[in-house]
Amino acid sequence: MARPGGPGSIELTGRDFQLEIHDVLANDDHVAVLARATGKIGDRTLDDSSVQLFHVKDGKATEQGLYPGDQQTTDEFWGQ
Repeated sequence: MARPGGPGSIELTGRDFQLEIHDVLANDDHVAVLARATGKIGDRTLDDSSVQLFHVKDGKATEQGLYPGDQQTTDEFWGQ
């Protein structure tokens, strides 16, 4: 199964997945991305705002976390 919003998301949704970036906040150690995800898989739809956090070391992301605005809706959409 594709990771929500990750590689394979476009194929899983039949190319009906979009990630709209609202803002990016960053310093030397962290990046926060404010985004809105929309998509459709069969009769399931997604329209949710989220925050993605990245830890950065030596200019590369070392950890990443996705924090949906509505975890239950996101889980139901991705079939989890």
